[in-house]
Amino acid sequence: MPIWDVTYSLTIIAHFKPCAVLGILVRKLGGVTIYHYLIPIMMYALLFTVGVVIGSFLNGCMSRFPLKKSITVPRLQCPACGVNRKFYECIPIISYLCLKGKCADCNAPIPKRYVVVEMISGGLLIALYRTFQLQPLFFMHALFCFCLIVIAGIDIETKRIPDKITLPGIAAGLILSIFNDEMTLKNATIRMSVGGGLLLCVAFLGILVYRKESMGGGDVKLAAMVGSFLGVQGIVLSLLAAFIVSAIVGSILLSIKRIEYIPFGPFIAFGAFFYLFSANAAWFQTFTSILPSV
Repeated sequence: MPIWDVTYSLTIIAHFKPCAVLGILVRKLGGVTIYHYLIPIMMYALLFTVGVVIGSFLNGCMSRFPLKKSITVPRLQCPACGVNRKFYECIPIISYLCLKGKCADCNAPIPKRYVVVEMISGGLLIALYRTFQLQPLFFMHALFCFCLIVIAGIDIETKRIPDKITLPGIAAGLILSIFNDEMTLKNATIRMSVGGGLLLCVAFLGILVYRKESMGGGDVKLAAMVGSFLGVQGIVLSLLAAFIVSAIVGSILLSIKRIEYIPFGPFIAFGAFFYLFSANAAWFQTFTSILPSV
């Protein structure tokens, strides 16, 4: 529909009393102006809503994957009393706020992780849309980001990274390489090998220096997955960011209390997010120009 038709339609609708506010906006801002404002806002709202709903599903995956339970049945339950939640208690974010963060049956606190993951998922879809628009890379990286969220959440809570996410994730990165015009399956395989190989070398160095395992096999597979999606530049800079941030956070945590083990998966996920959303920045492209582009 042409812009003038949209403007005319909005103007007619705005004369009805329920749409008085819209009528004021149309007259004050002008039809074309409101068109350019309204469409992006509606798109962001739609993407955030879809992301929040997906985030609710990711929360279920985080809770059930470590317990080896089905992610579809039974319905969402209270983690404390095990009572199935009613459908109106499962509305992402809104239900949490209405229930004041507590179960309606046993009054036990609902983990804040639920609403945090939902909001992050909604924000990620908006960020991906602003970076890639609705191109194939948008859907490819959306799958990648959602996998990272689940992996990071499970690693924080259980100190383990499930193979049922990383191994299919590696395969998905290789298969979805067909959507990237600059990459072949051979290059994607090289990227995966570099990702896993780099962290495997770090793991061996940790054993030699500290005489104990410093990097789990799950971290190595996660690095391979990141490499299959982001390439050599992506995995190198993701790991660099992960090591820097983990060193800072680890030093702070160790100064506060004694901690025997800090999961590295969330830092790899952070590094991947950092690279994904910084890769198009001019300063970042200048910095990465010295690295191979496989």
